[in-house]
Amino acid sequence: MPVTAMKDMWALLDTYNLRPTGEDRPVNHVNEWGGYSRRLNMPVFTGWQDQTTYDKENKTTASQVSDTTWNGTVGVNNQEYWLAYAEQYNDAIAAFFIIRAVDVNEAPRRVKDIDSGKVFLGKIVRDGTATYIVGQPKIL
Repeated sequence: MPVTAMKDMWALLDTYNLRPTGEDRPVNHVNEWGGYSRRLNMPVFTGWQDQTTYDKENKTTASQVSDTTWNGTVGVNNQEYWLAYAEQYNDAIAAFFIIRAVDVNEAPRRVKDIDSGKVFLGKIVRDGTATYIVGQPKIL
């Protein structure tokens, strides 16, 4: 059965965030865009389909997972925390899954559907205020 809700995808990946006290808590699927996946043993992020590109030559998919200029500081702070974690403790390797927007011009965006059959594992690449993960697919 395909996953259609963000909370279900976070549950599938067994993903959590941290309370200020350091205790685990579920990902807030409304305004957090990443967390730590126990299933993958690494940070995992959302990537909008329209902010994702495929490199045929290297057989990699790149997705923008953060930009410090994005509105919505809760989501950006969450992303930056887990990106820094991956850079420090996971050799800058992280994962993302692809979500599609109902309307890419809508703000805030709403999720149309989720590609829940796979995640992409790869290297974090920083480019100015934007951050990408460039990876290869892993079937779930």
